[in-house]
Amino acid sequence: MAYTIERLELAKKLFLKRKSPITPEPTRRQYSLRKRSSAQSTLTSWLDEDGTDDYDPKVERAQLLKRKRASKSDNHSPKRKKPPRSLIIKVHMESEAGRAYLASLPIYQDDQPDHNGSQPQPQSSPSSPPPLPPTTPPPPSPPTPTYPLPKTIKTSLVHPINIEHTPPPDSSLPCHWCTSPIYGILGLGPRTVQVLDYGDGTYLEISGDHAAEKRQSSRMCVTCALERIHILRCPAHRIIPLRGVDVETFDFGGAYEGLATAFGMYAGETVGMNTTWCALCPNPAFFGCATKQTTNVYLEELGEGNEEVGCGLVVCERCEVLMGWFGGDLGQVVRRNEMDDPDNGCRADVEFLVPGNWLYRRYVG
Repeated sequence: MAYTIERLELAKKLFLKRKSPITPEPTRRQYSLRKRSSAQSTLTSWLDEDGTDDYDPKVERAQLLKRKRASKSDNHSPKRKKPPRSLIIKVHMESEAGRAYLASLPIYQDDQPDHNGSQPQPQSSPSSPPPLPPTTPPPPSPPTPTYPLPKTIKTSLVHPINIEHTPPPDSSLPCHWCTSPIYGILGLGPRTVQVLDYGDGTYLEISGDHAAEKRQSSRMCVTCALERIHILRCPAHRIIPLRGVDVETFDFGGAYEGLATAFGMYAGETVGMNTTWCALCPNPAFFGCATKQTTNVYLEELGEGNEEVGCGLVVCERCEVLMGWFGGDLGQVVRRNEMDDPDNGCRADVEFLVPGNWLYRRYVG
């Protein structure tokens, strides 16, 4: 029998194994990368943490019932009372000697008096060790110095300085500062003298060149003292150049030569000078304070519109720069000058322009 196409189709249907149709996996299984313990997917509830795909509702229900039973048993169990907290530590010591030793220590003794008003006595025992020695008291503070105290100082003025001098009508004892500006700049020259310090800024010379030469004590009138107080009471020094002097054309050599000549010929008589000198150091002044003052030199109030310009402070080039550095603090400027030039860095009377000096305290308080 010849094979035909119909017989071939019939043979395929009878003898060939039918292949199962291939269906693609669901999209969720294709893109889910979590590990699976089972190929069967299980629906999850809102309690599922969605950590894996093997969620089992039975397991979750069993855990929920277990937690409920544990909470019921905790509610029915009696609560234990917590002992009150205390910072006191009780030591149960069986040894009589140990208890007696603790009782002998001051830290374990009661500071409160008994009912009869007497302090409790420490227990004693024949076998107890001797009490510890008391702690060493702190060293006593140094005693307050008793004035006057002997002291050695370096000064260009003659102590004691009279800062409230009233010149007599006959001008027999004039103010040294009014007599000559040289006295405030150089004084009598630096000398090392022995003095008695009275603790209030005043000294009394007992030995040295001034005492040997029988020099008169330095005398400052009230007006000169108030001029220095007026400078210290200035609210803020506004430094500007002085009129009529120019640093570029100033004759420094002639100024210093005139200062040396005036100092050499000074013997108490009036000596005039044309140069304006710095109020802080022995150098010519080119700047001055231009701050408006509400009081005059005699501490009298000035009416509105009658303010005076400037407190009287004049400074040289160097001190003007230092005033800017230290914000107008005269004390800082004086200390810097003394540090840079201990011998010739400051005027003889510069102490009266240091804030809080004894002249200021004597007048103002």
